[in-house]
Amino acid sequence: MAYRTPIGEMRKRILIQRQSDSGTASGETTQTPSDFRRAWARILPTAGGESWIAKELQELITCRINMRYQKGILPKMRAVWQGRIFNFVSVRDLEEMHEELEILAKEEIAE
Repeated sequence: MAYRTPIGEMRKRILIQRQSDSGTASGETTQTPSDFRRAWARILPTAGGESWIAKELQELITCRINMRYQKGILPKMRAVWQGRIFNFVSVRDLEEMHEELEILAKEEIAE
């Protein structure tokens, strides 16, 4: 049996967003974030580091987000909390019990 996060540790109210297609004046389609739902969650940093991507130094901050199970949460979504953006890398239903989701995410670093 997997460890379940106590509900009292899920103190952060996050906004989950998904990418939606929207049209521009020139007729092109662009991806814009749209609100999916809000949820209480726990956000824990798991690793930090830097890497060279396209000859630029990029910071990578990886974290784990735990929240109660909600249908429809996918890896191509993201969470927003206090202006910080966490892009989902993977979403796992712990023990396939539909009780808790464990989400691995990378934080976007604002420049």
